Amino acid sequence: MILLVSCTSTPIETDYSQGELPRTPGTYIDGAWFDFSKIAELGITGVELTSVEPFRVSDVKNITVDEALNWLREGLTERQTTDQILAGGKSGAVAELEVVLTELDPGSTRTRFWAGEFGAGHAWIQVEGIIKEAETGSVVGRLVQRTRISGVFGLHNSRAKDSGPVLVRQILLKAGRAFQSEVATALSIE
Repeated sequence: MILLVSCTSTPIETDYSQGELPRTPGTYIDGAWFDFSKIAELGITGVELTSVEPFRVSDVKNITVDEALNWLREGLTERQTTDQILAGGKSGAVAELEVVLTELDPGSTRTRFWAGEFGAGHAWIQVEGIIKEAETGSVVGRLVQRTRISGVFGLHNSRAKDSGPVLVRQILLKAGRAFQSEVATALSIE
């Protein structure tokens, strides 16, 4: 049995969030804010994933930004029948979700191997999202998740193999699923 431990951490402000990072914890993610009165007024019953982009992140050791974005997209759309709709099913207005990867750090396998249980060498990601009303572009929701993972309780860390890509993939998939669950729960979408 392999046990992986991931921890959420306080999200950090980025140029993307511009001081608008949600501070209220969500049900599944670190921070979520929804304008429920605007959502009800507009009759929003679904959310369409319109983009998954990098924001001031670049390729890191053994992980390209494109790979990371594909893993995040996979997590965001995993439980859907189409590649585009994140949540929905009822008739009504569909909002647009823009997701950005604002932090990508695979950490250090060697450091995790020797001192991972003390917090050293962890892999980190931060994902942010904005939900907008499609016609006007007015913001009706903001999301953020910042996660780190050590992999110390698994068999991923050895001095001969870089475990960073495996760990980053796992936390990006988890972050995507958490975004999907947060939106579905908040908007009462099944």
